[in-house]
Amino acid sequence: MPRPTSPDKRNAEGLSETSIVRVARTIVDQGGLRALTMRRLADDLHVALGATYHYVPSRQALIRLVALDIFDDFELPDRSRGLWTERVFDCIVRFRDLVGRYPGLATEIARDPIGLAPTSLQTFLMETFAEAGLSPNDQATVITALYFFASGATLPLDAPGSDPAVVAFVDNHFELGLRMIISSAEVLRTRTD
Repeated sequence: MPRPTSPDKRNAEGLSETSIVRVARTIVDQGGLRALTMRRLADDLHVALGATYHYVPSRQALIRLVALDIFDDFELPDRSRGLWTERVFDCIVRFRDLVGRYPGLATEIARDPIGLAPTSLQTFLMETFAEAGLSPNDQATVITALYFFASGATLPLDAPGSDPAVVAFVDNHFELGLRMIISSAEVLRTRTD
């Protein structure tokens, strides 16, 4: 007579990377990235603690998958509307707003800026800057500056117990700083080598 399958084993048989990311994303939606632990994930999936490692080898790998899933929600500005400078401005404000909705995400971006760079954002900016006349090297420089600036301007929201005065200070200066970086892109665009 076969032994009955334990609930943990039965649930583990239905695991996939997609199902793991879906549950992990729910945890992050509710409590930010700090709430996402492998134990909490296993509990929410109703599986043994190590069952997820076959699909996602580490918490860092899981964070990357969840971040990429979050970035899939990123809505790019309409490419046919307004000046390129305003489209870039709108794009970066949207990115910062998205990152700011997930406490801990800016910190993770700072840890792994290459692995957590949203490809749709990079592609949009590269195409916009190419249309504006920036060289590929200048595009990379400005995109890197924008990415770090937007992520860094979200970091004060990540720290537990952040000083509201610091958050307000960063918020008050974010748009001006963003416009300064975009203005530097305009200068690069018009320079002669």
